[in-house]
Amino acid sequence: MMSGPNLTSGLTSSAGRRARAIDLDDLDGPDAGDLASLADLGDAPQPSPVDMVVFDIGNVLVRWQPRAALLDAVGEDAATALLTDPELDFFAHNLAADGGRAWREIIAEIDERHPHHTAAAQAYIDNFHLAIADPIAGSVAIVRELAEAGVPLFALTNFSAELFEVARSLHGDVLDLFEEIIVSGEEGVTKPDPEIWEILEEVTRHRGGLSDAVFIDDSAANVMGAEQAGLDAILFTDPDTLRDDLRLRGLPLEPSAGSRQTSAGVSETPDGTARAGAAHH
Repeated sequence: MMSGPNLTSGLTSSAGRRARAIDLDDLDGPDAGDLASLADLGDAPQPSPVDMVVFDIGNVLVRWQPRAALLDAVGEDAATALLTDPELDFFAHNLAADGGRAWREIIAEIDERHPHHTAAAQAYIDNFHLAIADPIAGSVAIVRELAEAGVPLFALTNFSAELFEVARSLHGDVLDLFEEIIVSGEEGVTKPDPEIWEILEEVTRHRGGLSDAVFIDDSAANVMGAEQAGLDAILFTDPDTLRDDLRLRGLPLEPSAGSRQTSAGVSETPDGTARAGAAHH
């Protein structure tokens, strides 16, 4: 669930990907020419309208807090040691799992090379549900509004295939709203490797090209990779900013509660501080 060095391997079959697709009724994208909801933005230049939305999951829809899986099981000191030991490099191991490596192999390697971390590493797996317990409510609300409006929704996440089943069990109410979820651990390749965007293109082909989509991620490297592949992309910082940025692309969302749009097309916060509505595009 973290971005990092590229891990590549062959693509899974398209039949396999179709088998993972979530069955939804046929959805029509929003009318790209219907920007009535943005009339209050005046004649300021706007990002191009889009027809479908592709979400990252970790730290966009669901908070990923590995420490939360460790504290009760092994305590503060052991948790900190696991997550910060440069010789172990927990996040590199995590990325390897996101790229398709089995956690049992990773735990065995840790036990061989860093046995003092074995208990904490196993605790992370055993208590993973605590690491992803908290949805990001504002982002989930955006997904629900888009789904209700009939906007085609996809997800593309760096996630261990085995641990993603935990995410499905905890957050199925929102994850089931996606037409398909591409999980890096199932594909054997992680964002921002160019191959992952080829997979996304194949999966979303029936909805249009990548140029018809906007991609949302909390990783600047992933956003840059998406843009290089031809997608419009937004760096996620908070749900209100995301809501404003998606409205600027013609998507049918209510205005954010924490900001208002000035006639110049700039978001203005309650304290009067102005920022560009698409600052993270």
